Amino acid sequence: MMEVDLVPKALRLMLCVLNLFLLDIVYTITLQASIYVFNL
Repeated sequence: MMEVDLVPKALRLMLCVLNLFLLDIVYTITLQASIYVFNL
């Protein structure tokens, strides 16, 4: 029973970490794009 409960938690944790990485990448790209646009 415990192993079944452990899988969704690990999956949720992986999704959270992936979400943070994606947000960080999107934020960095947006920041660099805005800097590039303002420098034109």
